[in-house]
Amino acid sequence: MYLVSFTARLATEPDLKTTTSGTPICTFNIVSNRPFKGELGEPAADFMKCVAWRQTGEFIASNFSKGKMITGFGRLQNREWTDKTGVKRTTTEIIVERVEFCDSKPKQDRRDDYEVIESEEDLPF
Repeated sequence: MYLVSFTARLATEPDLKTTTSGTPICTFNIVSNRPFKGELGEPAADFMKCVAWRQTGEFIASNFSKGKMITGFGRLQNREWTDKTGVKRTTTEIIVERVEFCDSKPKQDRRDDYEVIESEEDLPF
């Protein structure tokens, strides 16, 4: 088993579904920029598929969206499957066990932080 931690942006909207037995499962992709450019000078990035089960998946689906930063912890899993043409394929995905917020808290409307005074006569000084 390979344990991983990551900090990246969501490259897709989280997709929350339920298995036939009623277990929530959330899938999403993350993207992480590499510290160097590609051969043609374009930015290089890595994309990874992520899967989160049960409460973790529900939490991600309700609190994160495409473009948001996320820190996660989990394990790598290789999964084999057969495509529609009968070709065997292998997918590597992160099974996400825990996540944390990375983006700053959204700014509130600043008018909530103070009282509006209509005239100078109402000032306390």
